[in-house]
Amino acid sequence: MKPRRRCRTWLIRAERIGAQSVAGLGEGTGARSAADVAVLAGTAFFVELVQAAADYGVDFYGSRQDSWRPIERDAFGRSGNFLANAFPYDSDRDCFPCPAGKILTRGTRFSRGHGVYTRVYHAGKTVCAPCPFRSQCAPANAQPGWRGAIRHIEEPAATTAFQAKMTIEEAQQIYAQRSQIAEFPQAWIKERSGLRQFRCRGRWPVSMEDTWACHSYNLARWCSLRRKFKMELAHAWRRFHRTLVRLRNTLPLALLPDLIRKP
Repeated sequence: MKPRRRCRTWLIRAERIGAQSVAGLGEGTGARSAADVAVLAGTAFFVELVQAAADYGVDFYGSRQDSWRPIERDAFGRSGNFLANAFPYDSDRDCFPCPAGKILTRGTRFSRGHGVYTRVYHAGKTVCAPCPFRSQCAPANAQPGWRGAIRHIEEPAATTAFQAKMTIEEAQQIYAQRSQIAEFPQAWIKERSGLRQFRCRGRWPVSMEDTWACHSYNLARWCSLRRKFKMELAHAWRRFHRTLVRLRNTLPLALLPDLIRKP
């Protein structure tokens, strides 16, 4: 029989973790390696974290906060089929056909860091000027030499695999555990500790301020759990004592143990 995997869930902030932190997750957790640790992160994640988790075999769960939202009109007043996200991508020819039937070919490539690239697809220099749909596609103040362009983001294979994994229902159920554990501490730190923005600058001062805020929550939580445990223990003892009194008053004296007999 295959041995059961020992897994411990870690709640982390994606913006504060790097490749070295991912590699050291197995230390001090009782796990034999980083591959035995599952990580849940917030709504925003970085490609660097996803790539590092894939490199070290860490089971990472999170959600991507896309900057794009469905809209009727963009900043240039375009709508319908002339929105940039409405242009279909032709993977066979590596191009974007526009509603006028013209082809936006592959052009400049920009690096955004961590293996992410932005590829610009644009139409020919003389294509957009005589186009009958120019008024619906080009901005109102466009120059005569303006031509349409589409920006296509190319992401690493690890990011693509991560997005595919997060569409599975089992992965979404695992990620749903984060809201039950992490949301209340974050709200408590914002409200009680007033940590809505940092009061200092620099990596180490900010880390220290954040650490003290987390310690204050842990201490308050420990006191609350300790007080709750004492109250539950006192209630249990009172219930046990009432049961003994009831037994002492109802059962014959000979059937009672010496501990609860009347003096």
